[in-house]
Amino acid sequence: MSGTFFSAVTNKIDAKGRVSVPAKFRAVIEGASQQCFFGFASLIAPVVEVYTPAGMDAFSARINAFDKYSPQRQAFELAVLSAAHELQLDPEGRIVLPQNLLNHAKLSSHATFVGVGNNFEIWEPAAYEARLAAAREEALRNIALLSGPWPGNGGAV
Repeated sequence: MSGTFFSAVTNKIDAKGRVSVPAKFRAVIEGASQQCFFGFASLIAPVVEVYTPAGMDAFSARINAFDKYSPQRQAFELAVLSAAHELQLDPEGRIVLPQNLLNHAKLSSHATFVGVGNNFEIWEPAAYEARLAAAREEALRNIALLSGPWPGNGGAV
C-alpha cells in the first residue's frame, strides 16, 4: 500500500496559510517519481482534492477522452485543469494553500487530511466529521456489497 493514501489527520494552519502534510502522506509523495502534487477545488464538495503527478495525469486523460470541442471537456478543462495548483513541500513538510482553495474548503485554523486511496482530500474538520458520519450510515446500509471472497486473500472475508 505504499502508493495509497489512507487515514485522516488534522493539522493546524498557520497565519501564512501553511499546513504540515501528514508524514504518511509525504511518504507516498516522496515515493513518487516527482516530489510535488496538485490540488484543486472539488466539483462536488467544499474540499480540496489532491493528486500526485501520476494521479493528475490519469485525471487529465479522462478529460482528454472527451471530444476536444465538447462542452463537457471544456468545462472540465476550465474547472479542474486550469484551476489546479502545483503544491510543493517546504523543508519542514508543509504546503502553502492558495487563498482560493482555503476559501472553497472553508479552511481557517485547522485542516483535516483525508486519504481516499489514489488521492487525498483536505477538509474543514467539522465538515469532515459530518461527512464521515453520513458515509458510515451509507456504508452500513450497503455492507452486503462487501460480502464474498476478496481478491488476494484466499477467499476469506
